[in-house]
Amino acid sequence: MPTQSGPSVSSRTIDATELAATPMRTAEDGLRLVPGLVLVQHGAEGKGQQYFLRGFDAVHGLDFEIEADGIPLNEWSNVHAQGYLDLGLLIPELITAIDVTPGPFALDQGPFALAGSARFRLGVPESSRGLRASVEFGSTLRERTVVSYSPRDGDGSRFVALELMNDRGFGEGRDSRRVAVMARQHLVDRPTSAGRLSALLLGQMAEFGLPGTTRLSEVEAGRIDFYGAHDPGHGTSQRAVAALDWQLTRSDHRLRALAWTGARRLALVENFTGFLERPVLGDRREQLHQAIPFGVRIDHAWAIGPRLELDSGVGVRGDVLEQREDRLDQLGRPFERTRAAKAVQADTWLLAGLRWQATEQLMLGAGTRLDVLTVSATDRLPTSVTRRGVRVAASPRVDLRWSPLASLELIAAYGRGFRPPEARAFTSFDPELEGISSDREAGGPRVSASDSGELGLRWANGSLIELRVAGFATHLARESIYDHVSRTNLQLAATRRLGLELSLASQPLRWLHVAGSVTYVDARFVRSRNPVPLAPALVGSLRSWLAHPLGLRAGLMLVGWTPRPLPYGASGSGFVRLDGTLGWHLEHVWVDLALENLLGMKLREGEYYFASDWSVAGNGSVLPSLHYVPGPPFNARLMLTLLW
Repeated sequence: MPTQSGPSVSSRTIDATELAATPMRTAEDGLRLVPGLVLVQHGAEGKGQQYFLRGFDAVHGLDFEIEADGIPLNEWSNVHAQGYLDLGLLIPELITAIDVTPGPFALDQGPFALAGSARFRLGVPESSRGLRASVEFGSTLRERTVVSYSPRDGDGSRFVALELMNDRGFGEGRDSRRVAVMARQHLVDRPTSAGRLSALLLGQMAEFGLPGTTRLSEVEAGRIDFYGAHDPGHGTSQRAVAALDWQLTRSDHRLRALAWTGARRLALVENFTGFLERPVLGDRREQLHQAIPFGVRIDHAWAIGPRLELDSGVGVRGDVLEQREDRLDQLGRPFERTRAAKAVQADTWLLAGLRWQATEQLMLGAGTRLDVLTVSATDRLPTSVTRRGVRVAASPRVDLRWSPLASLELIAAYGRGFRPPEARAFTSFDPELEGISSDREAGGPRVSASDSGELGLRWANGSLIELRVAGFATHLARESIYDHVSRTNLQLAATRRLGLELSLASQPLRWLHVAGSVTYVDARFVRSRNPVPLAPALVGSLRSWLAHPLGLRAGLMLVGWTPRPLPYGASGSGFVRLDGTLGWHLEHVWVDLALENLLGMKLREGEYYFASDWSVAGNGSVLPSLHYVPGPPFNARLMLTLLW
């Protein structure tokens, strides 16, 4: 059963057993277990996915914060999308748990946590320690190899792992290749005296296709296949992260100091609108982003007394980055530069909070986080101009937990989240065309803040059944939606979200789990009352998984959502997908089978409504039209694992 983890009813921990029962191609797939969270991949493996949660179109990470063992992974001012997330440097087999908090309710949640956050815990589960080698083959001509080592007598925190993957993918333009490396070694490991000092290395190199979106009218006219691509592009991604992590526990104190740096390069060539802007040369574009991230954080917890704890922290994170964007003709030659910029950005924060166990039944938590955001951006088009800015964000968080009965908890939480302005906002960038006309809002670079609240209850009858009910509300001062026509996030007016989440979990047997959830949200602009586009209003899931002591492993997951609201008053279609896993684990040999889309349906996983023109002469309709991203057809992957 999912365990309670965090300041709200909807906070939970997804453990390694749940993850193992999910068909996971990448680390992102583990997030499909989060109630109400929808992921869409409009590229191949290597391209960051799109997140939808509680009425938020979090794009590639704009409103969804992710950390890996304390290291923030959102890329603040990536050229492709603000808050861009690419988890290809996390090998799925080395994820021991994911702590999830929908909403900005935890004291240490930082930028981009307006819709929520996820904390990936890295390590090797007990059953996989020692030397492990896995080979995987799939029906899309997928070939994948993973080799890892972690001492059998250790706790799984020391490891070294290598992943190699090649996959032709389904349909056109969905091929991918990846190399990933993960390693952690303890340089000092004396918990009672000097603490534990660890060095962590994460790295990946990937090449992948970019099919973009498909215009439905072109499919219906028979001019393109359902899994086809109008103008398939390609991308490359390289990222490395190196970190030093020191942790010390002494009686009433827990201290952690973490420092990291690395290197990042992302290059993308894609075309969403065909010949809409340039009837002859086309709208294909190439983006290049290069950055050196850096950061330091120190976190301290002090048990002042048996019922009172003080949590505090200080840190800084930032990037030195350079990016450009070029228009390409049909032969792939650049003919116009539309972006050339460099920037230095930093977020310096301070946080403090108290957690008080007032009585055996009542716990209170309160604190605040203060962020100072500095940006220096140099725009090289048309001439070199540097603009600087400083912004401040204060984020109070409060939660209350009351347990009138041993089996019942009532939890209330309030939190303010924030989204920093990206470096592009300090430049002269001005798109030629925009695909969203209503609810626009002008203004310079500002921090966008949200106020969120959640009230709920958790009732559990041992491990037999657990019920969670949560009502939530969010007011966002400044909405942001990615627009495929302008190729940027458009700043829109204020929005509000009202919703309800219900989840049930049961463990009728020690080796059998069942869980289900339904999340409803009404997301609207405050002034116009228009629905916030793209995010589905109702999302539901039902899943079951087992891990029998004799070795049998199996899992089923059914997920679906109602038609999404789209721009210009349009509506998408509903969605239902069934996935499964089946395996047999002996002491030294594992065999696992992953099955996606068991119903064999033609799925429109992502749906959008914007103008495009795919007639080569550039004389097609320029009215907005429905575009989609197909989900995978039925496919299978078989993995053989040997352990020593």
